[in-house]
Amino acid sequence: MTRALDIAGWRVAHIGFADDGLVIAGLEVWKQAWRASNASPVDLPHPAHPHQIHGYDIHEIGDASHPVRFAVCELSNGVWGFYVPVGDPVASDGCSADGTLRYEHRLGDLVNGRYDAVSASAVLIDAADGRVIVDCAAWTSSRIATNADGSLSLHLQQNGCDVLFGINPATQRFCNVVEPGPALPLSRLADAVERARLATIRHGASPMFRHISPDGTICVDLAAVEWSNSHWVNAPRVSEIASGRIVLDLWNTDWDASVAFPGCGRVRLGFRRYRHGGNLAAELDLIRNTCEVFIGPGLQDALPEAPLDDIASVLEGASLRADGIAALATGGHGSSHGAVRPNPLTAWRTALLILVGALVAIAAATYWTMQHAAASKPKLDTVPAMPK
Repeated sequence: MTRALDIAGWRVAHIGFADDGLVIAGLEVWKQAWRASNASPVDLPHPAHPHQIHGYDIHEIGDASHPVRFAVCELSNGVWGFYVPVGDPVASDGCSADGTLRYEHRLGDLVNGRYDAVSASAVLIDAADGRVIVDCAAWTSSRIATNADGSLSLHLQQNGCDVLFGINPATQRFCNVVEPGPALPLSRLADAVERARLATIRHGASPMFRHISPDGTICVDLAAVEWSNSHWVNAPRVSEIASGRIVLDLWNTDWDASVAFPGCGRVRLGFRRYRHGGNLAAELDLIRNTCEVFIGPGLQDALPEAPLDDIASVLEGASLRADGIAALATGGHGSSHGAVRPNPLTAWRTALLILVGALVAIAAATYWTMQHAAASKPKLDTVPAMPK
């Protein structure tokens, strides 16, 4: 197939690693289902090596009636490049509504035909004198976006931890959107960003991970607990940021969750249970105060929508059904009452076999030693004379 070269119709959106938290038009790209577009692939430059041309496939994510389109290519092992159509929304350069602050997403300096970074980093600039207020190059992922009320959001990601700062250009102050505390002057933003980065790499014996929705409405904290050797459970607590309302709290349970944000005010949790079989997913809509649970192969079977306040009981019932489905899929060997426990006689049988094997080995070694000693004993043809 002949590929169209349409550099003018596309602009660079991102270059980075798989699962690096990329957001396009408010959707987390790596946590969405990609749909192949009918559009033909296009040839576009490597974002960090402009002289290299690669073939990019066109994909869509989000609502099929209002899809978000992008061109994507795996440029090298694990490194991906993204373009979006010119005019489509994407984290890009811009300025605050009052013109006092500018922001950019930089790939570093162009050295010998290539940029010195593989992921764009957010930079906040004082528009009056060009002074850099904060450069987020040390973070795995960083982006700045303008909100409808004229404020800016600085979204940072590293080591499974999100941090969201809200910036008020009019007052020249900022705050951590999730953590309580007073607004601070912008002159202290760089220090706050660095402290937050260091906090993401100082996990204790039981680490915590945090995911914040792109629209800044939902926070999901995962408490990681090692239930057995190398078997970790990431139990979720879902909170509404503005009100502080805890929507779902599964800490200190065997519920393990993965997190995605499919839309404004919504969070999707992929679940499995340490003591149970089967998988399920739950989508929580904090705007409509409803929840919906999905079970079955491919999580295609949706249970009836329920009030958000009933989410805990709905999950328990869905877990039993998912466990039963998993048991049928494995020929009835699953258990809806917990993990299958080993027969207590199994350990004794194993120990007895080891003991018998050891005794046989010892007997064989003893027999061989005796035979070898007998064969090597010198023989005397005459009896020595005894001294008188």
